[in-house]
Amino acid sequence: MAEEKDHICSGVNCIFCQIAANDEVSIYASGLAIVTGQNLVPVDSPGVTTHFESNKDHAKQLEQLEKLAFYDQLTGLFNVHVFLRELKDEVARAQRYKRPLSIGALRIDNYEEIKTKYGPLGAELVLKHIGDLLQDLLREVDIAARLQADQFTIILPETNEAGARVVGERIRLSLTKKPAQLNALTLDITPSIGIATFPKHGQDVDALLDSCLNAQAAALSNGGNCVHVL
Repeated sequence: MAEEKDHICSGVNCIFCQIAANDEVSIYASGLAIVTGQNLVPVDSPGVTTHFESNKDHAKQLEQLEKLAFYDQLTGLFNVHVFLRELKDEVARAQRYKRPLSIGALRIDNYEEIKTKYGPLGAELVLKHIGDLLQDLLREVDIAARLQADQFTIILPETNEAGARVVGERIRLSLTKKPAQLNALTLDITPSIGIATFPKHGQDVDALLDSCLNAQAAALSNGGNCVHVL
């Protein structure tokens, strides 16, 4: 009979299994984070820091576990769990204070072609290139995440529709003008970008995200390499 787990296991790289496998790390990780659903959420716990101040190995282990829990390992951007949590918080803030909020979704028009022509190495290089570019272009208050495969999302607090269009166009132009390099090869990239703004395109998380993803799909169906708002 298979061993029952107290969480939904994602396989060999499951962050929760990695924590549970090391008794010492598990004890101290529980002081720094709590598991809610499939997310690790940091909590204040000053009483557990003394051990790690004197034990760099354990501190390094926890740092690695945190990276696995919060960040996409390939691009360095936030993962989908962090994105959804942050989006929920930003929508709640926009609702409460009547402040503007926009989100964007980006997908690579020619991703399958790149995978076929240049293989996994070329595809991964392009994804990392996009991750680096988003981190360079966005403000510190903005959130960039890898949603899935070749799809990326951004959260733009205090940004109306017009401002979000400007950001989307800046990202599009940067990707087309700065292609990824694979040794001596140049890998051209064109993106389809969708934009949605609170409350015009959605007054809650689900509606806003649906509008954004639909706008991105419409950008692709319109020929790609453009920024689209429903």
